[in-house]
Amino acid sequence: MRIVTSEQLTPPGTQLASPAPSEALGDHAGGFSLSEQAQGKKAFVTPTDKVTGLPYPIMPDQKWLPLHRPNVADDHHHFHPGSHPLLKSVGGAALRNCRLQRVALKPHNYGPDSYHAYFVGPNIPTDPVDQFKTCVYACAGFIPQYGIDMSDNGPQVIELLPGHIKALRRSNPNDSFGYRDLWYNYEPLRKFFTNFALQQDFNLIERRMLSKFLMTTDEQHKEHLTRKLISAAARLAVDPMIGEYRELHKTGQLHPRMDADPSVLVYFKIRNKPVPRNLLPRVERKVRATLAA
Repeated sequence: MRIVTSEQLTPPGTQLASPAPSEALGDHAGGFSLSEQAQGKKAFVTPTDKVTGLPYPIMPDQKWLPLHRPNVADDHHHFHPGSHPLLKSVGGAALRNCRLQRVALKPHNYGPDSYHAYFVGPNIPTDPVDQFKTCVYACAGFIPQYGIDMSDNGPQVIELLPGHIKALRRSNPNDSFGYRDLWYNYEPLRKFFTNFALQQDFNLIERRMLSKFLMTTDEQHKEHLTRKLISAAARLAVDPMIGEYRELHKTGQLHPRMDADPSVLVYFKIRNKPVPRNLLPRVERKVRATLAA
């Protein structure tokens, strides 16, 4: 097992060193108060993957963790604390819900050497483009190369071995595109993806399609064009990340069943629930505003 470092970490083979309070704590201490810091509480910033922005997971228990046993295992939100103001916006709520992990209770949230006894959480991106990218990678099943080991007297960042990755990739019997112990809450992501896609520049969509959408009086054709416009908006939304996404897909770092085109993922997250006719009024307002500009 190879111990590695990040910009916030000490040299290989050593434990994390607590940063100064001014570095670890901003206006919001992420569950740690200044008085607690003064009493010697640790306040580490959770390290994140540089490409995807996803926080490193807690090293998985390679045993089969039980469901519905809160005295044995509980759920870890990778973006925390939930009370942080930056997690209250539509994009922030999507980040909060984009990656949860089922972990053993003790290393997560029980005792002085647990994760939450040390970490204030990751730096939270404020740019919607960065928020969107991170949420897409979470939905695509990306697993970082490193994890946070809480097994021995405080945290260390460790390279995930094949056994750890296999444990994180345990299949979900209810979702052929998901994992058992890593998942996301769908509704906050659907809301954010919809808003983000409809904020794209529709001037980049074929003008003939926009005009046909407004002119048609056939209800089924209108719904068909709504789906096509959502798909086009999804392609615009993922354009800045498509190269790196395809590279991670090619190297097998995403869920094995994930499509190589991230716009497919975004499109289906938007339109799975509500049906297209429920999105039609919003799409129509966007199209009218584009053609009137």
